[in-house]
Amino acid sequence: MGMATGITTNVFLSYLDLVAPNIVKGMGMYTSISSVLISLLLLVIPKTGYKKMLIGAGICSSLALFFSGMAHAPSLIAILYIIMYVGNSMFDYTYPLLLTTYVPDSLQVKMFSRTMYINLLTQTIVTFFAGKWVVMIFGKLLHTSYQKAATLSSDPSLLTATQKMSYIQSYQRVIYIAMGLVIAAVILCFFLKEKKADYQEQTTKSVEKPKVSFKEKYMPLLSKRVVSWIAFLIIIQVGASIIAPYFPIFLNTSLHIDRGTISTILSLQSLAVVIGYMISPWLEKKLGAIGSIGGLLIVVIPLLLLMPNGMMFGSHTALMIGIILFFRSGFANASKPIQQSLQMHLVDKSLRPAFSSLMNFVFAILSFLVGLFTRYILFVTPAGYGYAYYITSILYAIAIALLFAVFYKKYNRILSDKNK
Repeated sequence: MGMATGITTNVFLSYLDLVAPNIVKGMGMYTSISSVLISLLLLVIPKTGYKKMLIGAGICSSLALFFSGMAHAPSLIAILYIIMYVGNSMFDYTYPLLLTTYVPDSLQVKMFSRTMYINLLTQTIVTFFAGKWVVMIFGKLLHTSYQKAATLSSDPSLLTATQKMSYIQSYQRVIYIAMGLVIAAVILCFFLKEKKADYQEQTTKSVEKPKVSFKEKYMPLLSKRVVSWIAFLIIIQVGASIIAPYFPIFLNTSLHIDRGTISTILSLQSLAVVIGYMISPWLEKKLGAIGSIGGLLIVVIPLLLLMPNGMMFGSHTALMIGIILFFRSGFANASKPIQQSLQMHLVDKSLRPAFSSLMNFVFAILSFLVGLFTRYILFVTPAGYGYAYYITSILYAIAIALLFAVFYKKYNRILSDKNK
């Protein structure tokens, strides 16, 4: 599925920008709807099991990809996007549950790491080639060279009607490759062997425990540290969500970088994330948890401010923006393992599932509101894609101040202390 994701998060997004740009502008809304549907499907797993859920999700995703290449009505394309997003995401949400169920405790960390790296690396490889496949097919449809097709793809707004039609068709054919990859994943799911005990708790008679009121049980989720942490994540999430999903569009339409080069830039960006994950333990040891998270955000801000001014590099724009995005992605993601581990220490063990559910629910609402903001305010004009980097820089500065003010003193060395 990592290979399919290399197309659905890159080429497919650019395809939508060509055939239904309003969907891209309001991506947050559709992501929010998808998150709610994912949450509901996860609740059904104890009834259906992992195997049926994954097979059903994969079939729905592949069908959505197939019909999205033929659909013309924006409303239908939006529905197909949601189905595709939910179907693919179910694999991401389910594999941790599968590994926890089937892998011995002593091997779980190793298997989790291996799964994440393989998934990201295969995604990176396909991302690298996907844009080049689009350009190659585009050139064949126009009966011209790859280089000429790459030049034409650098600014889709200048294409003639015939050229644009061929450009859209080249995207559609690559999307069908993604469909084939999803179908391959579905076929592999048929080989999963599961028992009912793998996904359902076995009922046994137990002594009745004294009831605890809802308020008493969940009041710790309203503590200052939890609310402050969620506020920090909200600020970071808003900033990231108005720039990260739109990298391909910004690079192509605002900086006029050709499609093949964009694929290379995005692939190297994924490699930077892998490197960031690898150095995360070293950073936590040297700087502490809060020092690492906040310090990396401080480094990211100047890189963000350079992005909307990328044209100042002239003929070296693609090279310089590629370097900037490489370091931005590496620094921004290097603290993610630290962040995910740290937040589990903010509440008692028994409240961690509820804490995760609360964050997912908040992010679903947030995605919807951000989608409204991007569609009807920020991305009304193409310049909005550049303004987004300034907004994100301001939000990151606010988040850094909150992080150090509330968490540095007590939580900076909490992970190191736990591991002693």
